[in-house]
Amino acid sequence: MLEEPVFTTEAQIGLCHELRGDFRLIGGTGNHDDEYALAAERYEKVENDLGWSMESEFEDVIQIPLELADSVGMGVDDDRRNELMYLSLEERIAYKRHTYPEIIDAVVEAGNWKSDVL
Repeated sequence: MLEEPVFTTEAQIGLCHELRGDFRLIGGTGNHDDEYALAAERYEKVENDLGWSMESEFEDVIQIPLELADSVGMGVDDDRRNELMYLSLEERIAYKRHTYPEIIDAVVEAGNWKSDVL
């Protein structure tokens, strides 16, 4: 058992909640929006989105839903993609809260997806 938390910053804790939300959504276990809400609360407290958004783990976590969206014709334009990947943690979690469930449904209905990333 860890004696000290591994993640201690608002952004890192938010990312953990974001990932938990993703797993709950994809696994169909429910309550994904509760986790996204916790992530949003943490992201609201981050002073420098750009600094955190440039960390590879933050980019990796948003790239998956963007790839899935592209695969089912629900992709975003380049400006929106840039905003979601690099400029705003709050916009990114709002995007997931409002769009990711629909993307997952479309991917499941399509049966699979084509990806350059995964």
